[in-house]
This record gives sequence, C-alpha cells and structure tokens, in this order.
Amino acid sequence: MIAINNPSEYYEEVAQEEEIERVAIYARKSRAHEGEKDLQNHLVRLKARCELNEWNYTIYKEIVSGGNLDDRIEMQRLLDDCRKDLYDAVVVVDIDRLSRGKGKDLDTILGVFKRYNVKIVQESPYDVYDLNNSNQAQMLEMKMFFGNMELMQIKKRHKEGKRLARFMGKWVDGAPPYGYKIDRKTKFLIPDETEAEVMIKMKDYFLTYFNTVEVAWRLNKEGYRTRSGGEWFSSRVAKFLKNEVYTGTYIYNKGKGSWRNKDSESYSSGIPYSKLDKSQWKKKENNHPALFTKEEYQRIMKHFNNPTINHGHNRKIYALSGLCVDSQGRSLTLRKSKSEEISPRHLVLSNMYKGKVENEEFIPIETQLVHESIFASIEVIKDKIANMLKEDTREDEIKFTQNKIDNLKLEIEKIDNAIEKIQEGFIFGLYDANEGKQLKMKQEEKIEKLEEELSKEIQSLSKLSNRDSLDRLSRVNRFLEDVKNENNPEVLNKIYKNIISEIVIDIRARDEIDITVNFL
Repeated sequence: MIAINNPSEYYEEVAQEEEIERVAIYARKSRAHEGEKDLQNHLVRLKARCELNEWNYTIYKEIVSGGNLDDRIEMQRLLDDCRKDLYDAVVVVDIDRLSRGKGKDLDTILGVFKRYNVKIVQESPYDVYDLNNSNQAQMLEMKMFFGNMELMQIKKRHKEGKRLARFMGKWVDGAPPYGYKIDRKTKFLIPDETEAEVMIKMKDYFLTYFNTVEVAWRLNKEGYRTRSGGEWFSSRVAKFLKNEVYTGTYIYNKGKGSWRNKDSESYSSGIPYSKLDKSQWKKKENNHPALFTKEEYQRIMKHFNNPTINHGHNRKIYALSGLCVDSQGRSLTLRKSKSEEISPRHLVLSNMYKGKVENEEFIPIETQLVHESIFASIEVIKDKIANMLKEDTREDEIKFTQNKIDNLKLEIEKIDNAIEKIQEGFIFGLYDANEGKQLKMKQEEKIEKLEEELSKEIQSLSKLSNRDSLDRLSRVNRFLEDVKNENNPEVLNKIYKNIISEIVIDIRARDEIDITVNFL
C-alpha cells in the first residue's frame, strides 16, 4: 500500500479568495430589454462584494447584447488589460454576463482568462472559478451549458411569439410605416392623423403630376415634414408610394436570418439574412385601415414600372417652371419665341388670368433677371447662416438635453419590449388575460408620461440647437455645387425645387421690378 504523506500535493489547489487582490468588475446589460438603472443596481452589488473581500477594483460597464464580441468595446478593453496581467479575477453578477451563448467569442474570453490565470468570481450565488483547475472548469462549463439552453429556449419563445403576432396581423417589426402608429392595446396599425394627411396629399399630388420631384416640392412648400422633421426628397416620396402597406395590406416573411450574422460562420450565431422570393411572401389584405385604394396603388405602380408612359402631360419643363408668381399669387408661365431654340427668355402671366381684369397689362420679365436674383438671394442666406453659427451655441446645455432625450427613448423602448413580453407571456400561458391586462395598463401609463416628457425635451432642443442652421447651410452649399455645371433645364428645375418655395415678382412699372425668392 502506498502512503500519501501530504494529500494537498496530489489534489489540484482550490482557488481561494486570499489569492485575489486586483479585480475587474464587469457589468453588462442588454440594450433591448434593460437599461442604465438596472446596470447601476448590478454595480452596487459588485462593488459591495469587492469591498467585503477587500479587493482593489476597476469598473468596466456597457449596455450591449452579449451576442457579438466585436460590438462589446468594454469587454475587448478588459481582455487587453488581462493580457497585461493587471488582474487576478473578473467579478460578474452572473456567469452569463460574460457571454450568452457559445462558440468563438466565448472561447476567446475564457481562453484569455485561462492563459493569464484570471479567475471568475460570480456574485450571486457566490462562487469562484479557476479555469486552470479541471474540476472547477468542468463545473463552469456545465453551468454555462445550462445557461445556453435557457437562452435558446427564450429565443425560441420570442421567435414563436413574433411569428404568431405576424400571423394575427400585428405590427412587431419596429417603427410603424410613415402615416401609421401602433395601437398599444392591440398592436395593430392605425392611421396617425397628421402623417396620414401627408400621405394622402402625397398620393393625390403624384396621381396629378406623376413626378416625385414635383410632389416633394409641393409638400415642402406647404410646410409638411418627415417624421424626423426633415424635408421631403423625391427618393423618399418614391419609396413610400411603392409600399403596399398603404392599401391596408400587411406583408411579412420577406426574408430569413439576421443582418447581424452576415459575416459569421459560427454555428451558434445563426444564419445570415437573405431575401426570400416573392412567391414565399405572406400577405394579409384588409389588415388595417388603408390610405390608398387598390386602384390608386395600381396606377402608381404602373407608372414606376413604366416611367415613359404618357399620362397626358406633354408640358415642357424649364428651369423656372412652376416657381414664379406675381404679387397677387397668380402663376407666371414661360413664353418662348420661335427664334429661341433652348429656353424661353421671358415670363408672362398665365393664360388662365388673361382677360379677367380690365385694363391690366402684364409686362414680360426677362428670365435672366430671375436667375440673377436667385443667386444673389442664396449668397445673402449663406452669409446670414454663417453669422448665426458664430454666436454662442450653448454646447453644454445642448449635450445635456440630447442625453435626456436619448435616455427617454431608451426607457420607452425598454417598456415597449416589456409590453411585448407580457403579450407573449399570455400566449404561452404564463398568466391569464386579467393579469396580462393589468400589467399592460401599468406599462402603458408609464409610456404616456415618458412620451410627454420626451416631446417637451425635443422642443427644448430645437430652441437650443444649431442643427437647423447647419442643415440649411449644407443644402445651400449643395445647391451651389449642383447648379455649377448643369445646363439641362429639367434638371435645373429639380435642383431649384429642392430649395426654393416660390419666386414672387412684383412689377410696379417697367423700370421698377421687385423679385423676392422664398426658400423652403
């Protein structure tokens, strides 16, 4: 029989707190479902553990999904510091804070900890893992295996919940299309009164002019703005008009996979996003209130599919077409003589007004004067904006207000996701209809208060910020660059309409003409 004088020489050493002096606190919360408040609660617990054990600590914190190491800046910084032998251990609330899942990223994290002898301390339930101790490494792997199984089950339930919601016609695909909002109780699309009015005008203008530049110009001229407060451009008008959602049709199952997996070949990452053939798309017609009729949508798509089709508009487009009015708001048209081969040189009163006012004579205006007035006005505007930007911008106050807006949006997104999970909980039988209703009502009350606060902060920011001035200066510079070498009258008309609302020509006498350029 072999005698063992010192058993500790045979068994691997068990990691002890006494071996740990310098630690890194790592706190992570998922962006989609959790926020800054929860992160601070975790930090309180982690700091309390370190102070109890008399450990010196450095904090690494981030609000980001645990799925992709490339997106986790603080974790990358922590791993770099571990490679410099700065720490004896990393302290986390739970092991799954290091990584939810498996594969290359988790292997990299654990590989660095093992190579540089960095232990893992779990705050609750309290445990210390030494990856160079085979027994502890095995226990850790088992714990992470079950954690990954739990994650896969959560993802499966979430996916099934969304699939069922789409089948029922509910909108679970992020922000609703322009013109609609989401009914918080039913999750169906309903018209947003203000935006729906714009969409209907957009459709009506297009079915009149069949020109997206003309539509964008008219919307801007009337003061209508996009959801973000920006101006309309022809490309955005075209994109919206082509969307079948405005006929009351909900289209889903357009693709599979995720954009986040586009560069990954890891099994645990899932499949990259790919579009499905239109034959595989799923449609629910008459799913929500329509803003376009089916016939109107077909006319719109007929034009986009064949833009050369004749809609009965044979009018020649010149640089100033549709832009000029007299002092009474009456349209001015361009008159071209037989000797003028390219563009007409004079503006005259539209035929629709001729003969309606007795003894009235409208003096033709040279178009060259109008073009010169446009560029003179542009220079005045440019100088005015530049002077405004030189003034005090109150940067600290702007940053503080912008930060409040970002936090409020994050909190609203968090509660929206919570409401979605309540709906999923009801679907999967975690609680009955009455319990689900009560939970949703509480969350919806919170959202109403937050949205009211958000609206006030956005108004405050608009009063403080130079954003509008910077945007206008950018558009002025782009205008000057676009017109520099452009000779095509129709293209020039599009460029003018991106920045000019109308040009008012007031004729007091043959030698007294006042030209005012009104910008969008």
